[in-house]
Amino acid sequence: MGHLTAILNEGRVTDDVSGWTDSVAGEGRLWRKTEEEMKSAGMKVPLQYGLAWALSNGRRRDFLLTVRNERARLLGSVAVQVDDSRVLPGHRYLRVSRFGEGLREEALEPLIAAMTKVSRRNSGVLRLSVGVFSRGRREQLGAMMKQHGFMRSEQPQSYRHTLTIDLDQDEDTIFGSLHRSARRNLRHTEPAGFVVRELTEGRFASRIGDLQNEAMRRSGGAQRKVDWAALLELSRVCPEESRIVGLFASNAEANAASLLGFAWGCMHGDYGVYLAAGTTRVPDQRVSVSYPLLWDLILWSKRQGASWFDLGGVTVGDAASDPLAGISDFKRYFSRRVEEVGEEWVIEPNRRLARLASIMGRGARGFTGLLSRLSDDAS
Repeated sequence: MGHLTAILNEGRVTDDVSGWTDSVAGEGRLWRKTEEEMKSAGMKVPLQYGLAWALSNGRRRDFLLTVRNERARLLGSVAVQVDDSRVLPGHRYLRVSRFGEGLREEALEPLIAAMTKVSRRNSGVLRLSVGVFSRGRREQLGAMMKQHGFMRSEQPQSYRHTLTIDLDQDEDTIFGSLHRSARRNLRHTEPAGFVVRELTEGRFASRIGDLQNEAMRRSGGAQRKVDWAALLELSRVCPEESRIVGLFASNAEANAASLLGFAWGCMHGDYGVYLAAGTTRVPDQRVSVSYPLLWDLILWSKRQGASWFDLGGVTVGDAASDPLAGISDFKRYFSRRVEEVGEEWVIEPNRRLARLASIMGRGARGFTGLLSRLSDDAS
């Protein structure tokens, strides 16, 4: 069976990405039209495959890769992230995240074939990475990836295991399934004088970043620079797909200075995802700040029609040296069901060039680190 492949890029339909400048220029007319077509066909559009997500990140370029059958009926689509090589001008890296879950069975192999075609037809592509994410089809997807020339990576960019909550039950039943410590913390939220509020205004961006960095310093996790102003705007424009909530003292004004903690989640097709959080320590309080924030996102996902909730990764095995083990312990108060969901697959159309870029990148990072140490010594 033949399939039609299209890249939606700069308002044109093409299968060549060699000369694009901005894949969502012209307000993404074709991308938006494709989303409307998917919704009309009963397909859910994952937030991270949507135009609003692509437009929210001005530092990155995305394009939408679609596949259709021989009668031009849309089978499915994925958003492809584009990052330019810092050491080889004119070359780039491509990435697809969370591939598998939420896509129709008939779209999987055609999309893998289309991704392979894009990477091989464009000489400037150094590497295409695909983050497979699926509860029940991970091995099937891995076999398909291997058949199309992908290699499994031993250094995945995302988590391999996660904790899950089925949301097909009523809210009281889901609450009753939580660990008693989680239930106790949630019952004490209101009596302790706390309230959860939705956040959509840019004035909270700086405080959210500070809270996340504070949480990462406590846990020893890696700190990331996130454009929270853009994500707050995304949550305002797409409240059914992205949600950021904050915890305040109930008697305090809802301003940035009084924000005690935040959490961010999104809908990825038919399931909800816990993406990020950050809190400050509140002395002399019986309630943990994190519990009501995560619980809000779980209920929001269910009310948006999610069938299950992904708690955003978990540590398994010997976690003694894992800086995020404490976060995993907190998540286990909401679920004990561990599932293996993720793998990383890569294809390098030109392995020599990809290897050269990797060597040059390590050299550049080493030189930058040396300059930084010399500067510290001089001061």
